[in-house]
Amino acid sequence: MVSHVDRTLRSILLGTGVAAAAVAIYTFTPTTQEAFAARGGAAIAALALQLFLLWLWICDRAPSSATAHPRWAGRVEPVQSRWLLFVPVLFVAAIAYAEVSAIGRWTRSLDAFQAAVDRATGPTQVDEVLPEDRRHVVWGWTSSSLSLIVRHRAGAGILVDRNPSIVPFPPYAAREQLADKYTWRT
Repeated sequence: MVSHVDRTLRSILLGTGVAAAAVAIYTFTPTTQEAFAARGGAAIAALALQLFLLWLWICDRAPSSATAHPRWAGRVEPVQSRWLLFVPVLFVAAIAYAEVSAIGRWTRSLDAFQAAVDRATGPTQVDEVLPEDRRHVVWGWTSSSLSLIVRHRAGAGILVDRNPSIVPFPPYAAREQLADKYTWRT
């Protein structure tokens, strides 16, 4: 049985957590880089939630004076234990679905980017050769560098961002950045 002090402590912790989450959500303005980094945080949060729920489940399964009575042995487990199993499975399934679908979109985007690099000759605007739904790997400055990494042949084109936030090297000098012997061979 949960004491009054335990309930009060849980309420305080829950209220603090909800308030902190509300402030974090209200003040969060994600950029592409922050959204990418947040995926790792979501994985850690999922693991922490699973460990916490496992701990609650173990505490619930521990025999107490009320449930240790032989008359209650073999009865249906409490509803609370079912929720402790259902919630983490649902949570992990939702995160897995979100991650797998995001990885699929990113992979299709990278494949389209690589094909556009191989089709291009010389510097080409990335907006002209890639449809908008295939630009997940384009972050406003990555195109020229990524073009060098994913090219299948040394003479492949260089995709260039229209208004890059960072210019790592001039697009016409791209082949000087990475020797022609380094290509993506599959």
